[in-house]
Amino acid sequence: MSFFGRLKSFFTDTSTPPHEYVPSALTFVELDIVVLAQKLQLKEEGEQRGRNSQPSASQSSLDSVEARIVTAVQSELAIAHERFARHMRAYGERESAVQVQGKFAQLETQAEAAHADFARHLSHGKDLIWKLARDVEHRSKELESFRSQNQLERDARFPESQTLHWGILACLVLVESFLNGQLLARGVEMGMLGGVTQALIIALLNVGVGCAAGRFLFTNVNHVRNYRKVVGFASILVWMAFAFSFNLLVAHYRAALGGSNPGDAERIALSTFTTTPFAIREISGWLLFLLGCSFSLIAAADGWRMDDPYPGYGHVSRRFVRGLDDYTLQKQELSAELEDIKSAAISTLDDLILEVEKGGAQYKNIRANQTHLVEQFEGHIDYLEKCGYELLSIYRQANVAARSSPGPEHFTSDWVLTRPADAKNGFSSGDPDIDQRVATTFEGIRSTRLQILRDYQDALQEFRSIESLVTKEVETDAPISSS
Repeated sequence: MSFFGRLKSFFTDTSTPPHEYVPSALTFVELDIVVLAQKLQLKEEGEQRGRNSQPSASQSSLDSVEARIVTAVQSELAIAHERFARHMRAYGERESAVQVQGKFAQLETQAEAAHADFARHLSHGKDLIWKLARDVEHRSKELESFRSQNQLERDARFPESQTLHWGILACLVLVESFLNGQLLARGVEMGMLGGVTQALIIALLNVGVGCAAGRFLFTNVNHVRNYRKVVGFASILVWMAFAFSFNLLVAHYRAALGGSNPGDAERIALSTFTTTPFAIREISGWLLFLLGCSFSLIAAADGWRMDDPYPGYGHVSRRFVRGLDDYTLQKQELSAELEDIKSAAISTLDDLILEVEKGGAQYKNIRANQTHLVEQFEGHIDYLEKCGYELLSIYRQANVAARSSPGPEHFTSDWVLTRPADAKNGFSSGDPDIDQRVATTFEGIRSTRLQILRDYQDALQEFRSIESLVTKEVETDAPISSS
């Protein structure tokens, strides 16, 4: 024997048998009958007691050795039962956490809520679209009526933006203010600041009147009504007189400010304007007069081009275009919103389907594990009963072989292990209709999912129908109806 072998044998008690369990990964461990029999010394006890004719042939109950065997087996049963109960409690807690029965109703409610939310948004959206479509109809009829009454067959012509026109007016005011300010500052007490302020007021009045006349009065010459034409031509004559007189008066005022008595420039300018209107001796004065008249003319032309040359046609056309744009934009936004809501609802329903699948699978897996555990425990009880019978047989056979007289009658009877009253720990086979419940819930959620998709497609089809009606209304003035 090697050194390590001798060292191991020195520290190992060979008289003590190893433990009485067979190494195993099973939930309930198996007994090693041979080791347990050695530990209980059944063969030795049986031979010794048999030589002494113990137990007596008349004894009907188990003797002390048999009682120890039964106690050992019942102790193993108690350990296995405690382990079984612990596992069943764990499965019960997992089953309670899944709550599959309660989840079905909850998931069905959530599916109905998702559909109701989508239906609510869809109904609101369709009402809004119809409202905007009717508004487009009213504005289109208004535009068509305006065209008919004013004998117009062309489309309205107006700039998309008036920024350029207002920019031209601003440049006119600034240039005229700068040029006039240089001369007006000569006789004003506040100097350059006072001169520029007066020049700005003069420029605003000159350019503003020209723009307003071109924008609101001159266009009457295009009107179908004769009296409006008269107003238009008359306004042109009035504007020409105003622009000529106003700029001539400003020229006299500039000349008076450069004279010997600038403090009385306003009276002098009015006097010379009424008595000798063309007695302006400075070339710069005439140049600024012509420049002022030109700026007023340019402002009038700019005002004319700010809108359609026919009075009111641009306003009515813009109202219709704005209504059509509002309808188109709202339809696009609503379609995008419904797409988002539809996608969210479908995503919610898909998540619910996964939850049903997961919950049903977990529930069935737990119930299958519980069933398997119950079968294992019941099989282990049978196994322990068989182990007890074998241990008793080892003892009894040794006892009978060593006896000189017959053994007790109960040696030939089978031993039965007393089973726990709650061997199944209250376990039942579970809900036999669980698969049907899962299938029914699946069908309900899938039906809701398909209904949302159908509602969404119906809404898009209705939007397209409204779109075609709006287009037809724009082209032929056909009435839009929600029927």
